[in-house]
Amino acid sequence: QLAEKTRERTAIDSLEFGLANVYSLRGQTANALDIYQTLVRTSNNPYLVHQIRKELGKIYLAQQKAGAAKNELDTAYHYFLKESRPKETLESQLYLGDIALVENREDEAFDRYNDVKDKAHKHQFIDLYVMAGQRIGDLLLHKKDYEGAQMMLGMTYTNAIQLEDLESQQKALRSLQSLYVQTRDYENAYAISTQYRMVSDEITALQNQREVNELEAKYQTAQKEKELLKQQQEVEKQKSAKVFLLVGFLAVLIPLIALMYVYYQKLQAQSALNQSMERLNKQRITTLMKENELELLKANMDGQEAERERIARELHDSIGGNLAAIKLQLSSSGSLHIVRQVDDTYQQVRDLAHHLIPPKFSKDDFTELIAQYLKNFDISGKTTVSFRAFQKDTLNAIPSDLKVEIYKIIQELMTNTAKHADASRVEVQIMVLDNELQLIFEDNGKGFSADETTPGIGLRNLRDRLQRCQGTLELNTTPGRGTVIDITLPIKTQQHVV
Repeated sequence: QLAEKTRERTAIDSLEFGLANVYSLRGQTANALDIYQTLVRTSNNPYLVHQIRKELGKIYLAQQKAGAAKNELDTAYHYFLKESRPKETLESQLYLGDIALVENREDEAFDRYNDVKDKAHKHQFIDLYVMAGQRIGDLLLHKKDYEGAQMMLGMTYTNAIQLEDLESQQKALRSLQSLYVQTRDYENAYAISTQYRMVSDEITALQNQREVNELEAKYQTAQKEKELLKQQQEVEKQKSAKVFLLVGFLAVLIPLIALMYVYYQKLQAQSALNQSMERLNKQRITTLMKENELELLKANMDGQEAERERIARELHDSIGGNLAAIKLQLSSSGSLHIVRQVDDTYQQVRDLAHHLIPPKFSKDDFTELIAQYLKNFDISGKTTVSFRAFQKDTLNAIPSDLKVEIYKIIQELMTNTAKHADASRVEVQIMVLDNELQLIFEDNGKGFSADETTPGIGLRNLRDRLQRCQGTLELNTTPGRGTVIDITLPIKTQQHVV
């Protein structure tokens, strides 16, 4: 009897603890404190008591009562450490780090956060890992260690996405936006602000939906209670008659149910067999279709590459050789202006030949291939090319045909810039956001008036290529102020989870 009463008391204490947690989450701190403080005095469950002390420490910390918070959290920390409760121990240590930070002991706070991060990673406590990473990133940002802060906050944001924790994503994006503003990297700050707004909107939508669901649940509960009351009244009136009717009905129904159950089991077995055979047949058909599609695609791509190589060899060996010979003959005759024209034509033929042969995307990482191409691209020997790629694993895993299109788009953009922009700086940025690839191309060249200028062949080719890929292009240019091109392409493949 004593053991039974103890179990009942523990169950009641746990329910009251859960109610206090709900009050705390809703901001009803006074109600939460009243229950917590009562349970600390009356509960016989030491684990529950120290869980409550941890929650009290968090509330005192929010109320800026650092001394009281430290006392509660330190007591909880040593109990959980002694009882080998790793997650509760790390939670207590995390908030002890917050107290150290409030009391301007930044080194102690950093050490505690870093210890929590490492141990949370070891035990796969992803939520604690994200919380510790956020605090370390903010502390490094406060110390103006921008490189370390960027790395830590980026890792925190990635893990928050994996955890599907929208609030942690929002915090990480807010800190990253502040970092890029402080470092005057306004492009990345703008990109991060876009993601921040999307996450904030999603959080707001979820909160609104939760409130609607709560109201709907309350309404449905009230309706059900009303209906139940009405049914109970009706049942009381007809109870006696139904008892006799039910006995007779069951006498007939039970054998019938037994027969129907046996028959149903047979039907289920036959249905399961049919479904299994149907799935097997569909899998075989799908496998055959995919194999045929892959063979056709491979043959088509091999044929295209072979044709490009043949045309490139013809251009390079035949026409290029003839132009070189003409150049030598004209050089001896002293026609320098004609020599220069022939030399320009010869260079264009060589460039066209080289561009016809696509890189071997299967041998190298796609992002490294683009980086190498941009590194080797020289516009009059005076242009600096900067390249940034985000979510490299996801970019390297996109389909090969999309890689080819993106590579050709970058080639077209760089060629147009070399011919027309007269730019000293070019920046290329690629990222993946919500199953879409975003390519931002910016130069500080002379620009042009998009309304007054007829689109050239390069821009028309670019729009045609994007239309085939179901992509979009936004052009922002002004004479004398450079050009910004924002390209978005859908990615029809599964993203990798980091």
